[in-house]
Amino acid sequence: MGMVRLRDIASATGLSINTVSRALNGKPDVSPETRQHVLRTATRLGYRPNVVARNLRRQTSHTLGVVVPDFVNPFFAAVVQGIEAEARQRGYNIVLCNTSEDERLEAEALNILVEQRVAGILLTPVRTDARAVSELCGGPIPVVLIARDCPGLGLAAVLNDDAAGAYLAVEHLCSRGRSRILFVTAPFSNWSSLERYKGYSEALERQGVALVPERVIQVNPTSDAAYTTVKTALEDGVDFDAVFAFSDFVAIGVLRALKEANISVPDDVSVVGYDDIDIAGMLETPLTTVGVAKRRLGQEAARILIDRLADSDAGGAPGRVVLSPQLIVRDSV
Repeated sequence: MGMVRLRDIASATGLSINTVSRALNGKPDVSPETRQHVLRTATRLGYRPNVVARNLRRQTSHTLGVVVPDFVNPFFAAVVQGIEAEARQRGYNIVLCNTSEDERLEAEALNILVEQRVAGILLTPVRTDARAVSELCGGPIPVVLIARDCPGLGLAAVLNDDAAGAYLAVEHLCSRGRSRILFVTAPFSNWSSLERYKGYSEALERQGVALVPERVIQVNPTSDAAYTTVKTALEDGVDFDAVFAFSDFVAIGVLRALKEANISVPDDVSVVGYDDIDIAGMLETPLTTVGVAKRRLGQEAARILIDRLADSDAGGAPGRVVLSPQLIVRDSV
């Protein structure tokens, strides 16, 4: 049998790599029962700590782990560009991991980064209640969240004011005479989706428009899923005169379904996206959307993380930055 690694012990015990590492290193936040379970398993598997590697890892690392849902999405591509620019300026490298909005892939990525002893982690979580994220709290590796929050964990975060952004979008639609607004959004386990729903709801209430549950549809936030969803809504006779989409990617799927149904945008149905990715202004009908400072999200998150690494003894509340969105008016409304 080859060299036994922390990952092997984690697999055998059913614990995370982070918990196994803390148990083996005698951290006080691990229960005696868990520590004994880990130690017995390590002994049974023949684990031998590599003292040389451990000493090297205890030196200052200059690698940051970056975990995002989809680095092909132009939104996250811009966020990563911001992270990389700040990291390079401060003498750090990055390791990039993609989760595809999958909790299992997220947990796997975080475990690998912990095992590699990166200096810190920048993360856009799949869910607000992800166990793998909560297990990092209080550990030796600092974490900063980007674009999505995990309320209650006390982690530093750089966020967009998604409730305000959604409010701007729906208020604009209402000002153009639209009142039957379909909201095609990500599952509410996604923090951004829940915040945008709050803004959607508040704007409707302020405008005196009733919120109809059938006009709120949660889908996997991809263009293809949005296309299928809107096509089905049209076939089912769902009545709407506007669509507020969770993202510009989602809006592209919406526009495709409307075009196939010979529904004119914006004459018959108005559409508003979110994020203001580059292609939004290049579509056949340039997309009205909510602009987000994508690159700055990444830069601010990297700055907070690296500042914390530079002063690990700094106390006080975790850093938290909330960026203001803006409405980008084009031709789809």
